[in-house]
Amino acid sequence: MRLNGIKNEFVAINGHLNGSRDDSLVYTVHTGVKGLIDLPDGSKVWLNSGSSVKCPARFSNEQRDVELDGEGYFIVKGDPEWPMFVRTKRNITVKVIGTEFNLTSYANDTEFKLTLVNGNVTIINSNNHTETIVTPLEEIVIPDKASIQQHKQQADIHTSTAWKEGFLLFDNTPMDQVVKKMERWYGVRFIINDSTILNNNFTAEFKSESLSQVLDFLRKSSFIGYKIDETTVTLSKL
Repeated sequence: MRLNGIKNEFVAINGHLNGSRDDSLVYTVHTGVKGLIDLPDGSKVWLNSGSSVKCPARFSNEQRDVELDGEGYFIVKGDPEWPMFVRTKRNITVKVIGTEFNLTSYANDTEFKLTLVNGNVTIINSNNHTETIVTPLEEIVIPDKASIQQHKQQADIHTSTAWKEGFLLFDNTPMDQVVKKMERWYGVRFIINDSTILNNNFTAEFKSESLSQVLDFLRKSSFIGYKIDETTVTLSKL
């Protein structure tokens, strides 16, 4: 748990063998911290809180396979003859030649989101057997619900990558997403005493503020009370 603000520092994460026959490496960043990993090919991944990456100890000669659960900022070493495939638990894969992008795909979220800083990537969606090319400064969002269509739009790089620079940023964010983000950021668990709290949206930007400072701002701006009991935060309407 980290009740004070997260500093803009990344912990170097060493992979550990996952114990299976494939001898793959698993890099895990727990809630309340952020991590930086070096993949076997020299590519780098900055991992946000509560995220993990799995990859072989050595990539094959044909391709580079990586699995992400959570959020990561990738700088992939370029090689047109040696593509990287970043797979997620949503059956959505990012094919990369060499590029820089932010990818969000937490298992307990409701969408896949990729923001492309430079280069080109191809999104391979095995759920509907489609492939989508994303170009620099574009963002693609693929909701879990099949009834909601995926969409591409002009990327807001600052908003999408603020976490990497140490900012906790909310931009008209629904309260259920605010809660999830704060749980990961501070390593705590939230209890919602009044479901109407989830009807709120929240806009704010924080840099190194403590949990109580963020909650104080939430109380003043949205009239939401809070109580902190060790690693549990209870929210209620004022």
